[in-house]
Amino acid sequence: MSAFGRNGGLLLFILVTVSAAGAASLEKLLEVLQGGTSATPLQQRWPRHAPPPYMLELYRSVAAPDGLTVSPTPHRANVVRCFADRESRHRSHFFFNISMEKSDKLLEAEFHVYKMKPRTKEKRKAKTLKSQLLELKVYQVLPPVKSKRKKRKRILETRRISLHSTGWEIFSVKQAAADWIKDNELNLGLTISIRSLDDEPVPKGLVKFAKGNRSNKLPLLVLFVDDSRQTVGKFAPSSEGLAANFSTSSDLTRTKRGDVISLESHSDKNGSCSRHDLYIDFDRIGWAAWIISPKGYNAYQCKGDCSFPLGQNQRPTNHATVQSIAHELGLTNAVKLPCCVPDRLLSISLLYFDEVGNVILKQYDDMVAMGCGCH
Repeated sequence: MSAFGRNGGLLLFILVTVSAAGAASLEKLLEVLQGGTSATPLQQRWPRHAPPPYMLELYRSVAAPDGLTVSPTPHRANVVRCFADRESRHRSHFFFNISMEKSDKLLEAEFHVYKMKPRTKEKRKAKTLKSQLLELKVYQVLPPVKSKRKKRKRILETRRISLHSTGWEIFSVKQAAADWIKDNELNLGLTISIRSLDDEPVPKGLVKFAKGNRSNKLPLLVLFVDDSRQTVGKFAPSSEGLAANFSTSSDLTRTKRGDVISLESHSDKNGSCSRHDLYIDFDRIGWAAWIISPKGYNAYQCKGDCSFPLGQNQRPTNHATVQSIAHELGLTNAVKLPCCVPDRLLSISLLYFDEVGNVILKQYDDMVAMGCGCH
């Protein structure tokens, strides 16, 4: 489990300051979120390497720069897990050490592979082929039956491409991924076969896929997952619509050195219920090494009075209005004033490394107070 657990433990860290005691508290928080296992130091847990460009582009398509979720992910997934190819010996074989909670629902699985541009000497080989179209087949490698030693294959997708094309090819491999999630011992990887449409032999080396040290073009397996959380938070209408409702992190005033959060009051002059800044800075709490984006976000907080009479600008519920009247009349000492609380909440999206360096995009609901009211 990552440091951002299923139960929304993210909000706990706002009480921690960056100090010796704060660092110990963060390590303890990681231990709690991992179900009681000992937490290793942050710099050892999350490898520092460049995340795949696909995941960066996906994050930018669903989240604003401040992390606020502005559009749904493909397949309406609330978690996207990305695994890099672990097979370096064979050019046409691919292996992904995937993991996922069995209670989660797999919505889709995509195999991303980058076809490289043929070199000049290889292009000369291509002229010997009658057809410049190739047929690619992606297979799931299956274990051998008991009576035989030879491994079997199951075809997952077939596609025709130009011999001279270059770029990413994306295949649906949901069936294979579902098998591997059920039983990890069935995970023997994927393989690709290539043939010409005229059944001519394709010269060796003519078609190559990026492997090995090409970190920005490594083959990927991307899982789109519904982790069965009840979705309450909403999407912001658009990134353009945010400006009227949210101040940027650059507008925030830093508090004294060492504080995890930054606060700047936006309350009205009479101190009535309103929204105030509450900026969570991941770098200042020491989590910037594994959280890729955003670098922090404004959660906002609600504070202020809900005194009688309640105005419409305080967005009171009918119950809060009745309660404030009862308090004002002094019907009983047990009646308190209504509370200033968030009445509209939005989601944020985080892109981060998990414990073994896989890149995860996850949506967290009810993380940003969009409005405040007396309830």
